[in-house]
Parts: sequence; C-alpha cells; structure tokens
Amino acid sequence: MMASTTKVQTDSSYLQSNVSFTYYQNFVTINFKGLSYALQYILITFTSIDFSNNAFHGELPRELGNLNALVVLNLSHNSFWGHIPLSFRNLSQVESLDLSCKALTGKIPGELGNLNFLSYLNLSFNKLTGMIPTST
Repeated sequence: MMASTTKVQTDSSYLQSNVSFTYYQNFVTINFKGLSYALQYILITFTSIDFSNNAFHGELPRELGNLNALVVLNLSHNSFWGHIPLSFRNLSQVESLDLSCKALTGKIPGELGNLNFLSYLNLSFNKLTGMIPTST
C-alpha cells in the first residue's frame, strides 16, 4: 500500500486559533476482493472494516468494541470461535454487522438491540442461542 499525507489547515472562530490536522491521504492503493483500486484524497478515519474471507482464527477481539465510529464491520467467513464480546455494545454507530459463517457459540447478547443504527445483522451459520434482540 502506498500512501502520502496532506495537511489541511483550518481556521475556526469557535476554537479561537489556527489548528492544523492531517485528515486526508493523497494516494492509496487498496486491494479489495481481488481488484485493485487507486484512491486519491480519501479520509484517513475509516468507518468500515471488511476482513471477510480471511484465515483469521481465535476469539473475536473484544477491542473491536472500542471502534465506536465504525459504520460497517464484516468479519464473515473466518475461523473465529467463542462468544460475541459484550464490548460490541459500544459500536454505537454501526449500521451493518456481519459475523456469519464462523463457530461462534453462546447466547446472542441482548445489548445488540441497543445499537440504534443497526439495520443489517447477519449471525447465520454459527452455533448461537437465543433470540435476535430487538430495539428498545
């Protein structure tokens, strides 16, 4: 992956100062599902993670629940096992969560029903128990 950075200068009256932030990558090449994409001037704050169809294995990292700006999280078709971490209740912006085709076990956390923006949830082909939680 090739990347370079552009500094963006902002002048904000409510901050009462000039602040310089790095928001954009000038150029990055992404390989996605067998195709290469060259992107220019993209935000470096990613809101989507697609790690589907990899050889990842082990328990789902509870640290993923700390990524509370995520809108899309796709971990399908890997070899994760164990429970869905309770920290996933912190994914407050997530709209799409795909944890299908693994060996996840245990009860589906009811806290997933508190994810107000969640519109797509795929837990198929696991060994989970319980009802799909509904919004409260």
